[in-house]
Amino acid sequence: MAGRYIHLHTHSHYSFLQALPKVPELVKAAKAAGMDALGLTDAGNLHAGIEFYKAAEKAGIKPILGVDAYLAQGSRRQVHEVPAERGGRTRLVLLAMNNEGYQNLLTLITASFTEGYHERPHMDKELLRSHHAGLIALIPSFAGEVAQHLKQGDKKGAAAAIEEYVSIFGKENVYLEITHHPKVEGHAKRMEEIRKLAKESGVPLVAQHDVYYLKPSDREATEVMRRIAHGERGRNEDEDFSFVSESQMREWFADVPEAVDASGEIADRCSIHFELGSWNFPAVEVEPGKTHEEMLRERTYDGLAMRGMDKT
Repeated sequence: MAGRYIHLHTHSHYSFLQALPKVPELVKAAKAAGMDALGLTDAGNLHAGIEFYKAAEKAGIKPILGVDAYLAQGSRRQVHEVPAERGGRTRLVLLAMNNEGYQNLLTLITASFTEGYHERPHMDKELLRSHHAGLIALIPSFAGEVAQHLKQGDKKGAAAAIEEYVSIFGKENVYLEITHHPKVEGHAKRMEEIRKLAKESGVPLVAQHDVYYLKPSDREATEVMRRIAHGERGRNEDEDFSFVSESQMREWFADVPEAVDASGEIADRCSIHFELGSWNFPAVEVEPGKTHEEMLRERTYDGLAMRGMDKT
């Protein structure tokens, strides 16, 4: 298939108080832009997963399910000990290549809520090492670990972070994201540094735009929503995070067309399929000579006794 651009780092209104678009609006925008696939990567969750899958399939667009994860820089269980503003967390975009990857996403996200929740749900690298199969990792251009090291002037730390992600996911499944945000202080310099690291490490670049609203005119409404969330003016309010066209991306990244094409190549590697519309029950083993109903009744009465409740 000829090179093409696909949005892979996209947020819906399920990125609560961060993004504006509803799922059908995102799918409609992708269809209008002539895109045959679309990635959805909400902040820390997969709440829109099935809704997005159904809407995309109906529109004839390949759904790519992912998450823009919050990643603890130490243990997910101790993330509360290091505030985010002091380097306690970074971000990592994870995309499911197949159904195994989707199952791993569910496991990672569940653990981030039940074991790593502090202001946000946090994964950590211990979890990633155990549940990386079937996943592609995009290291974000803003809050990704590599960008954060570069922001602090730590190029060795940035290179080491890339090596660690490669060791977790495999070199073929890691990409360095570059974006175009000229109004963000220091962003252009960091993108040049990321390009250099890509050459040195052999990890490919992928051009993205980190979508939080559909049209540039939606920016103000989005920033009002974010001020409600944070109680103050947000950072980078003057920059554009809309659903841009492929032609715009090719203009911005004319010197690295392969980074634009990489988005389409990633989309081609991602394919999941769900059997919807039927019940799926867990396989619960029963004790010899008993039925499921009898065992459920026994467990219920055992629970009453454990709680000191009368068997009425």
